[in-house]
Amino acid sequence: MLVLFVFRNISYLYRVYTLLLIIYILGVALLIILGPNGAGLIWLFAFPTLTSIMAGIRPAFIAIGINLLTVTALGILNHLNIFHGTLMNSYHTESWAVISVNFICLNMLTSIPIAMLVGGLERSLKEEEKIEALLREEQKKLHEAKEKAEEMNRLKTNFLANMSHEFRTPVNGILGLVQVINQEYKEDSNLIEHTKLITRSANRLLNTITGIIEISRKESEGKYIKLSEVHPNKIIEEITPLFQVMAENKGLKFIINNNSVECIIKVDENIFIQILNNIIGNAIKFTDNGEVVVEIIQTIKQNDKQYLSITIKDTGIGIAEDFQEKIFNPFEQESQGYARQFEGSGLGLSIAKKYTELFGGIISFSSKKGKGTIFELAFPCV
Repeated sequence: MLVLFVFRNISYLYRVYTLLLIIYILGVALLIILGPNGAGLIWLFAFPTLTSIMAGIRPAFIAIGINLLTVTALGILNHLNIFHGTLMNSYHTESWAVISVNFICLNMLTSIPIAMLVGGLERSLKEEEKIEALLREEQKKLHEAKEKAEEMNRLKTNFLANMSHEFRTPVNGILGLVQVINQEYKEDSNLIEHTKLITRSANRLLNTITGIIEISRKESEGKYIKLSEVHPNKIIEEITPLFQVMAENKGLKFIINNNSVECIIKVDENIFIQILNNIIGNAIKFTDNGEVVVEIIQTIKQNDKQYLSITIKDTGIGIAEDFQEKIFNPFEQESQGYARQFEGSGLGLSIAKKYTELFGGIISFSSKKGKGTIFELAFPCV
């Protein structure tokens, strides 16, 4: 047995069957020398039990059969007085028969269930190995798919960035030529009306391209974002004249309630202006009568953080209740197809939401159809 454990190059099956043979021989020898009261029956009992654990149910049945033949042969030989002078010879044939029957029954009741249990465990382990192999394969496929998707997203971003340049250049050229025409033929009212239409269409195309590029940039891990500490009051004061002109052209009141909040936020300044442009611009676009109010209120506390709240209220057309859950989806507009009443790509609110959340902010709204809309932007103070 020492040799079996010292020399590791011996095969597993050879180790097992050699060990079982040693146990069997030792059991027979002890049984003959010491009789049933010695350790012989214990070693013979261990023979099929260990066989069921190490070799399986079929070898266990064979081991039980060997034990049956062994105790039968020993009983016959003892009856023939072959073991004269040993403790085995002290047992009568009838006593040995009772011991042998009980011994074999105990062997079967112990070894077979153990063999079945071990077999079940082996099958379970094999099934588990198969499942783990399948999971590893699926995980590998998912990882490869993720890498391909990220690569496609990078290619898409680069493509859109290049195409943005290709689109902007000719459109800017058109707008430049329109300005030249306006200057040289400013007395021709019909021509000026046509150039206004060209200018409006070109600007609309530029805004759509810009929106698509911004969505793409957000999805490419925000590598274009440059964060800095910004005072929102100053930014809103700078952009107010633009919106006042837009509101006046539609006959609307544009009101700024600036409460001189001292909160400073950490955002990309250009993108922060774009967020305000999208929300305030929508408020003016979808309001025909009444007013648009922008209010900067004192900081609010939420989740143990101080937030600056910017509220944009309008008295416009409002948003239907069944459309409100889609309002931040890209390219979604309440009026679709030939029924569309307003220009736009449907990207403004989607961009505003994505960037607001990127800066750790919160965007929310409430609206009733025909009664206006209230948007609230909340940014964490530095």
